[in-house]
Amino acid sequence: MRAAYLAETRLPAATRTDAALGRQFASAFENSVYNTGNGGGAKVTRVNLTSSGWSVERNEITGVILLRYQYAALALKDPDGRCYVDIARFEQKHQSGGSYGGTYYRSGSRREGLCENL
Repeated sequence: MRAAYLAETRLPAATRTDAALGRQFASAFENSVYNTGNGGGAKVTRVNLTSSGWSVERNEITGVILLRYQYAALALKDPDGRCYVDIARFEQKHQSGGSYGGTYYRSGSRREGLCENL
């Protein structure tokens, strides 16, 4: 049962490519408290961008832009050699003047899989 579960896990396909953004997302994940604070230390081995671009989140009442976000599928390898897929949301907070702050890992959903399938 577990072997079948691991074998069926795959990294979702990329909808587009952007190597610089992929590196930015990998760094944001690897340096996040989620990765470093849980005894983790997983390394990102691949990033597939699954959003077509940035989406904007606004305040419901004022309409002011709060942040923008994108989703990506990350292939991860833990120090113990196990591999995972993490469907992750990355965000950038809106700054004044239409610019955005640094990218951070907001949340994700992790599933273990076979390293050779990721």
